[in-house]
Amino acid sequence: MGSTKTRARNTRRKLAKFATLNPQGTSKVSELTQQNQSPTSTQEKEVAPLPSTSGTPLVAAPSLLAPPKVIMTTVELDDRKYMSKMRPKKATQSTWRNTGAANISNKRSDMDANIGSTRGKVTNGVNVVDSLTSVTDGDNKGDINLLSRNYSELAKMEGYPKAGDMVAYKLLEIDSSYNPTISDFKEATVISFSEVNMEAQVLLDPNFRKPLEMDSEGLPVLGKFDVYDEGILERTKQGIAIVPWNDLVECRVIFKEPSFTQTPMDVPGALKQRHFKGPFDSDERDLSGVSLFSPEVLVDAALRSSFVSFGTRIQGKESLGYGEGTRSNKKQPSSFSSPKTAFSAWCLFLGFLFLIIAVTFRVHYTLPSPVYEGLDVISGKPQFSEENVRQIIRYMTQDIGYRVVGTEQELDTKNYLVGDGSHRFDFMSKVVMKMYTNMTNIIVRLSCGPECDQNSILLNAHYDTTLGSPGAADDALGCGVMIEIIRIMSLRPAPKKNSVIFLFNGGEESLQDASHSFITTHELRDKVRAVVNLEACGTSGPEVLFQANSREMIDAYGTVPYPHGTVLANDLFATGLILSDTDFRQFVDHGNLTGLDMAVYKNSYLYHTHLDLDEFLEEGLPQHMGENTLALATYLTEEANLTNLERTSSVVFFDVFGLFFVSYSWTAAICSHILIAGLALFTMATRISRPTLRGSVSILLSFIAALLAPNLSVVLLQSLGSPMQWFSHEWLPVILFGPMALAAMFGVQVLFHFKNASTGANEISTLSSLQVFFTFALCISSYVGLASSYVFALFTLCITVALVFNHMKGARSHGYGLEVNHVDFATYFVASFLPTTYFSFICFSLLDMFVPLTGRIGVDAPVDNIIAIMSGFVTFVICPPLLAFSHRFGRAILKRIAIVLLILHLVLVLISSAVMYPYDELHPKRVFIQHLRNMTSGESLLYLAHADPGPFYEPYVTKIEAMFEGEASFRSAATNPSDWNAIYPFNQFLESYVLDTSTYIRTHTVNKTIAESTAPLTSLIRAAPKLMAENVVYDSKTGLRRLTVLCTHPNYIWTVASFDAHLTSWSMGSSEPFPYPSHYVIRHVGGHVSDGWRVDLEHHATGSEDRLRIELTAMETEGFGRDTERELEGSGEIGVMRQIVRSRPAWTALTYFSIVADTFEL
Repeated sequence: MGSTKTRARNTRRKLAKFATLNPQGTSKVSELTQQNQSPTSTQEKEVAPLPSTSGTPLVAAPSLLAPPKVIMTTVELDDRKYMSKMRPKKATQSTWRNTGAANISNKRSDMDANIGSTRGKVTNGVNVVDSLTSVTDGDNKGDINLLSRNYSELAKMEGYPKAGDMVAYKLLEIDSSYNPTISDFKEATVISFSEVNMEAQVLLDPNFRKPLEMDSEGLPVLGKFDVYDEGILERTKQGIAIVPWNDLVECRVIFKEPSFTQTPMDVPGALKQRHFKGPFDSDERDLSGVSLFSPEVLVDAALRSSFVSFGTRIQGKESLGYGEGTRSNKKQPSSFSSPKTAFSAWCLFLGFLFLIIAVTFRVHYTLPSPVYEGLDVISGKPQFSEENVRQIIRYMTQDIGYRVVGTEQELDTKNYLVGDGSHRFDFMSKVVMKMYTNMTNIIVRLSCGPECDQNSILLNAHYDTTLGSPGAADDALGCGVMIEIIRIMSLRPAPKKNSVIFLFNGGEESLQDASHSFITTHELRDKVRAVVNLEACGTSGPEVLFQANSREMIDAYGTVPYPHGTVLANDLFATGLILSDTDFRQFVDHGNLTGLDMAVYKNSYLYHTHLDLDEFLEEGLPQHMGENTLALATYLTEEANLTNLERTSSVVFFDVFGLFFVSYSWTAAICSHILIAGLALFTMATRISRPTLRGSVSILLSFIAALLAPNLSVVLLQSLGSPMQWFSHEWLPVILFGPMALAAMFGVQVLFHFKNASTGANEISTLSSLQVFFTFALCISSYVGLASSYVFALFTLCITVALVFNHMKGARSHGYGLEVNHVDFATYFVASFLPTTYFSFICFSLLDMFVPLTGRIGVDAPVDNIIAIMSGFVTFVICPPLLAFSHRFGRAILKRIAIVLLILHLVLVLISSAVMYPYDELHPKRVFIQHLRNMTSGESLLYLAHADPGPFYEPYVTKIEAMFEGEASFRSAATNPSDWNAIYPFNQFLESYVLDTSTYIRTHTVNKTIAESTAPLTSLIRAAPKLMAENVVYDSKTGLRRLTVLCTHPNYIWTVASFDAHLTSWSMGSSEPFPYPSHYVIRHVGGHVSDGWRVDLEHHATGSEDRLRIELTAMETEGFGRDTERELEGSGEIGVMRQIVRSRPAWTALTYFSIVADTFEL
């Protein structure tokens, strides 16, 4: 068998393909080769007499229906089960119609007599077969030779066949040299025909004579074709085939089925037999008076005739027609039937999936109704009120405005503590040395007395804002929530176990200086046991728990009324792919605290823009965050034990549709994963699941194709000059790239669809291979310790349950303990419901996070490719069983679907390129404007930059060029890294255009001296920032030079000093300089009226005259939110920045500021 299989594999392209049914009546993925075989064994054995077959006659009804045919019965020889076949003599049409049940009984007696006469020596059962080929039928005796028919005289078949038709056909076969050849005419009786996939199920031509072969288990293998299943390495030979009708070389009609209006024959009592479990029903039936030409009887009888004559006993058991088992008289319930056509089936299944997605979309984005009263009108108890929070937000964003650290607006909250400090900050793969002065923190503590003060929970939010944003969500929302919680908790009885500290920090956007100050210097820091940080990078949807490092704190989160969090977000944030950070890091790194980090993240298009306003905060969002945070604070102060909190990342947690929260240890996760994987392996071992190597490879390649194929669309979009066409809506990438991903997935399945197998065989193989795919992913992710591996466990479990369901459902119809080689339509609903529902939630969150993020991760980032890959991933995971379902109606239908999807995708790409634009007012492009006065060169330069690869120069820069009557030149961040030092390290993501504004200033100034002067305009700047060196000491023995760098910057903020040196020590806190020459960036921020800073440095020098060359950039304090900047002395109001802001296109969001830059030798 092995050598034959090897030859079949090596000559696969030459093989004639069929799909056959195994003796259990189910489809089997196979490869068939026609072989010249001869008796292979001469070993002789004594054959015991056969048991008597007297008693109730065993009737093979098909003998009345369709000559010629193969009638199989089971006999026992030497305790081995053999299948014997009887070929009755050719009958005319009239003989076939008029043959009675008595003749059938006579033929059965003749057959029994012939079998009984084979006592004595038998060589591999050859004599048994030979004896059965000489069966008598009435007066006609002798071997049957159907090849004597003149097929050329028969009419060619018109149209499609029907059940009962006898046809002769030719097809492609393999000769003895394994070369393709056209066969002789073959006769077959049509059992059924499917117009959907153009395949006929036929009873094979019985005109074939050769020795009976035995398989490895001592069972006979019958029929003309070798059948191989690559995944299981079994071989069988069959008597029924699936014939692809379009592939026939020629087809002629021997006999056309009779009219169904014919008067039914009276069937004698011999036909009243128990109808065992078969392909259509499993109850006792009385065939008396039933038309033998009805399709149901014809198909049912033909199927049974090709397996085992029903009623034959095998080792004390009754044959069920599909193998051994126990007969069941229990009436089976009606099944959920599959639609009859491919179109209706696809519509029903896809409709089911879209319904799930629509419902989950609704549930996912539903927020609680806002509460407008601070006290419950019935009970009078304090309750969380969204309206109170919004009043605070409106005051902070509208009345105060931009609360940038160091500005006057920062002083509007004056209940603060003051501290100085410095620290190292690693962010965006860069090292920033931070210094801060006059940082403002506002602290409120609620306590029940000294006994509660030893263990405190810290709630943190920041009230400062970034450049160019009023910060309604980020983070006036967090501040408003904490103020409302203070109101509620102060009206309640005092906390029972632990105190709570509310920290309103004033320096998060300056790279977390205020939280660093608190956790490293404040006297309360030693009392804090855990922290809950409130953040936002979006303006809608529920806030998500995206960082957690303690089992106790995760359990505490389980008490909130609207849980929304998963360890997936925790693992994703830990990778650094999301270029963001929060105060939570300072509390963990410098305070060794455990805690929770929660943030609003949906609709982050408005994050850090001028549109972060109260009016764009979704209704219900403050209520959602507030009630969750209040529940956490209540539990942690009333019930939680905060004395022994341990940091750990080995916790699995996730919410279930926002209804409840699940968390368990990694040990429990491993145990559950082992059980799920073990269950999957059990189903494979028991043949409930039957994956194949071919199917497993197709799943892997489909997954890869789903990820990579949409990138071909990216090439097309970019060639059309239309990058980022998907940016304006989070779901748009799936609409744009999803059809391409599906087309690629289905295209792989077309290539791997086994044409020789039935559609059911392809379905069960693919669904089982999906189980293998996710089981393997589960094992690998569990082995590496990935807490997010629970998602693979969910997939594996659901597909395994679906396969068991499919087996049980099929077994109730076909016999328990038997293989079921088709997929019931209801199985797809079982396999898809939970995974599609849950992963719809996950995919919504994934798209909500990453699609807007692509607008600020850099010009050089391949965002189109990133989103294309993500869209392919979403398409694949939203319903993997679609891959198995795609085989349901055959390769031809699957191929057409893939082509339609490809055409649909091309149409969508062309339409989007022609009529769509990536940006609009609520989904703007981020534009950065910097008016730089270079004190060293005397230039006054306007920098225009963007942070994504979308359109920029044509729609925006050209208008600025016309406004300022100059030509902009391109400036790369890679070659000019210090251009945007003011916002280091974000400057690495920017791509700039620069134009000189000197001409514009001289033209529009009211000062004629300035207009007519040729001196640099920077000479008019007064009180510019300066650097000075103090206490300079050079040690010639060590070659080390020490100095104190003093910076003065009256009314400037956010100074940045950058230099190259080999430092040996500094006064920058506990961190040490790099032990090699490096580039250093020291960034300083300060509260209002912070006029300077100093730092001590020691560096290697070549001599006493060796100097440090330091570039200093300082940002002006004026103009934030008022479109103004500091004017040159005596120039009048020129308003460069005001012109920029007033001419801003609606689809842009500006971050703008003015800076002064200079270079110093110290």
